[in-house]
Amino acid sequence: QAAERALAREPATGAESFAQLAPRSAREVLQLWDELQQAAERWREAQLSEGPQRGPGAGSDGPSAQRMAALYRRLLWAGAALTVLL
Repeated sequence: QAAERALAREPATGAESFAQLAPRSAREVLQLWDELQQAAERWREAQLSEGPQRGPGAGSDGPSAQRMAALYRRLLWAGAALTVLL
């Protein structure tokens, strides 16, 4: 019975814990999304700047590098669109 009571309390405890973590307003969600996007952009820039320094086969100036740059541009645009939508 003690286990059943503990199991019955779990959803309430979980909901309370989540409520403490969940953003309280749309403005807070947008602020957190902005911070996440900025962190991702800093990471991407760091990866791009470190690329050629990793080793002989890590970075190239060929078509694959151009494809990656195009992919990053599309991802950046998608992130911007999501930011506007949210």
